[in-house]
Amino acid sequence: MLLPAFLGGLKFCLCSGQFGSTTTRGTGSAPPITYQKVTALTWSCDFNMLEKTDDASLELIKTAAAAGTPMALKMEDYSAGKGFDGDVVFSHKQGKPLAGEATHDFTAVPCNDATTPRVAQLYVA
Repeated sequence: MLLPAFLGGLKFCLCSGQFGSTTTRGTGSAPPITYQKVTALTWSCDFNMLEKTDDASLELIKTAAAAGTPMALKMEDYSAGKGFDGDVVFSHKQGKPLAGEATHDFTAVPCNDATTPRVAQLYVA
């Protein structure tokens, strides 16, 4: 499901690496130079949505978050038309009112359990 409405309430998407040392001991004639290599990537996205009684996307995400059910998510940036594509699970909390309207804060993280065999792609068209 492509949900372009998220982009208005998008707060923060993070893709970061975990690193492991690949430093070698060397010959002993000079101190070794520390090297690292990415061993794992972590992706998460925080966004909020306004409470609207007729918003089907909001209702789907609230239901998925409450049940812990994975959901397909595709996000695209405006300039390149690329972004995250994969199955995610959501966490949900009631946000602070924005201009007198109730909000919902969500965090999406990739999921790869047996019911969702798709591999998350971090930046694809």
